[in-house]
Amino acid sequence: MISSPLIPPLLAMIALTAGVWVAMVVQRLGAQKKLGLPIDAFASRASTSAAFGPYEKAANHYMNLFEAPVLFYVLVAVSLATGIVTPLTVTLAWVFVGFRVAHALIHCSYNNVSHRGATFLLGALVLWINWAQFGWALLSSGG
Repeated sequence: MISSPLIPPLLAMIALTAGVWVAMVVQRLGAQKKLGLPIDAFASRASTSAAFGPYEKAANHYMNLFEAPVLFYVLVAVSLATGIVTPLTVTLAWVFVGFRVAHALIHCSYNNVSHRGATFLLGALVLWINWAQFGWALLSSGG
């Protein structure tokens, strides 16, 4: 069994993704019922977006959780595989998750683009810093 302080932030990201998925399903099914749309409204991404418009906040964020966060998942996997898990790695992982939670809350609710953009950029910066410190630790270890 893998025991690492990186597992809790990893599980937190997975929980966030699951929570946004639930919100997406609830929003879409509620909108489908409210708008009286047929199941064919989900035929493609374009038709879904056109039919559901403002009810697509969670769906749009769900897709976003498979963009930059993929680099987070890779970093966790590579850190665990190499055994390079420092307190800084863990701290930055939690900070990244915190920014992703804030980003999700903004995106799925009032969706202020300035606020959302700031949380996205800060989270991405934290992720890149985490990658840089991991790379430095890996190179310094001779790995």
